[in-house]
Amino acid sequence: MSIFEKVFGGNPIKSLEIMKIDFHVHTSYSHDASDSPQKLIDRALQIGLDAICITDHNTIAGLEETAAYASDKPILIIPGIEIHTRDGHVLGINVTKKIEPGLNFEDTVRQIRDGGGIAILAHPFFWPHHFKAWERVDFTKIRDYFDGIEIINTSVFRRANRKARVLAEKFGLPVTAGSDSHSRDYLGKGFIELTGHGLTSKEVVEAILSNHPGNRVIGQEIKLLEKVKSAGIIFRETRKTRVRAAGTELGIMSFLKNRVKRRGPKIGRLGSSLGLSPNFFTLLSMGFGGLVLIFLVKINLIFASIFFAAAIFLDFVDGALARATGQETTKGAYLDTVADRYVEALAWLGFLFLPLPTYFFAPQIWIFLGLFGGLMTAYVKAAAAEKNLVQEELPDGFFSRPERTLSLLVAMAVGLFDLKLTMIILIFVALAANLAAWQRFAAYTRHE
Repeated sequence: MSIFEKVFGGNPIKSLEIMKIDFHVHTSYSHDASDSPQKLIDRALQIGLDAICITDHNTIAGLEETAAYASDKPILIIPGIEIHTRDGHVLGINVTKKIEPGLNFEDTVRQIRDGGGIAILAHPFFWPHHFKAWERVDFTKIRDYFDGIEIINTSVFRRANRKARVLAEKFGLPVTAGSDSHSRDYLGKGFIELTGHGLTSKEVVEAILSNHPGNRVIGQEIKLLEKVKSAGIIFRETRKTRVRAAGTELGIMSFLKNRVKRRGPKIGRLGSSLGLSPNFFTLLSMGFGGLVLIFLVKINLIFASIFFAAAIFLDFVDGALARATGQETTKGAYLDTVADRYVEALAWLGFLFLPLPTYFFAPQIWIFLGLFGGLMTAYVKAAAAEKNLVQEELPDGFFSRPERTLSLLVAMAVGLFDLKLTMIILIFVALAANLAAWQRFAAYTRHE
């Protein structure tokens, strides 16, 4: 008997009146999930789940490891996959063969069924991963298209789940429920209860398809703050894993920073040949920040962009020079941090003088939120250190100061063509900066 037959088909849970099953679970084999199969199984046993369905994004690579670890434990592992189709996400339940992503939903469902699984429409009303091909569905024959629909996904908003439930009730579709957890902390927040003794994976599927009135879906959507916390935890853990694998940080800004760091010695030697100190370049960047404000007041976006780009570049130069000449000091780093905030703040203040359009709120509100969000990301970090919440440097998050300053530079540059684009970028930066502050807060409060 193979490991898959043992765990996926023949490891029934004995002497149970009811089985609690989370039908939507991601392991670290998903690109955006943080926990290994082992940690998830241990957590599932701890909270009293009888079965979980592993539904990693577009891959079954984690199934064998999951099966091996669960083989001697009182938990049923149902093999599955979450396929990203051109029309939305589809769960393949009881699937042990890879299904090609990127197809239309009809071909995806066909592959799932040909592999012996059932096709469940996942979070069909949750933007941007909602189902986009309702016009191709004959609702009088909806079970020809899908074998069931997910009506509780605790990672989406309540309205999306409510609409899925209404659809299922109207057309008599079998239903599932799951946490869509990408971290073990949210495992089991949504699940389905099936009545039965010693059900195998195949029998669980049959129980779902029977749409028995005794099947109960249970769960409550995760609150927005919890979603932010979850995002922070997942980002931190997945980035740690990828950094270890790649040997360096990832992302556009990290790529640029690493390129500059590799050229740091050359930049440092050039600065040293001029006989100038690192602090000189730090203060010069603040001076350029003042020129940015002046040119924005004059609505001269060309020179504002040039001097802001120069200020960003000098931020790299002072550090490179300090390392190359052995002049790294705590006071110098402190001055650099303060100067960086002044340069960013001067840019935000300059945007107040542009004739920006109004979107939802006055431009001044968005500019205040952007400036406030940038300051709060720094304050949250400083306050965590002051209160001894962390003893080590944690990742900055998905939108830190380098990303903000680059975005502001782009906002200035596109303003040469259309100030509407400038305003849209500023709104994005304002929202992202404040979300990053909360993400950083969540990461620090969860850190042990």
